[in-house]
Amino acid sequence: MRLHALLCSAKQFRDVFDFGGREIAHWFPGHMAKGLKQMKANLRNVDCIIEIHDARIPLSGRNPLFQESLHIRPHLLVLNKMDIADLSNKQNVLKQLAKQGVKNVVFTDCLRQKDENVKKVRRWRGVGGGMLE
Repeated sequence: MRLHALLCSAKQFRDVFDFGGREIAHWFPGHMAKGLKQMKANLRNVDCIIEIHDARIPLSGRNPLFQESLHIRPHLLVLNKMDIADLSNKQNVLKQLAKQGVKNVVFTDCLRQKDENVKKVRRWRGVGGGMLE
């Protein structure tokens, strides 16, 4: 409640964050850079990419550095935790993802054992995209 009162009393939110003269890339932890490099190298050895992401933050939480590498293979984006996500904006999210080149998207709730969308992931074929019927 105190945070709410503080936010309401703020006159203006900042537009930028001052990094104190440091470049943003310097804060990127070495283990993350190493993992990203390994994933990019392994992409040459796979037929398709299944990216699993949190449906609660479908746009802002995806790593843009990794996204640059996804266009070399067929790609399926699985947005999991749809049971606790706000799906009222689902169509807008799908349109925004389509603008980013992501055409194969499935919303799932992997905790439910009989989720039909999880079955769609199992039937997805990477080459040529689409679902197997």
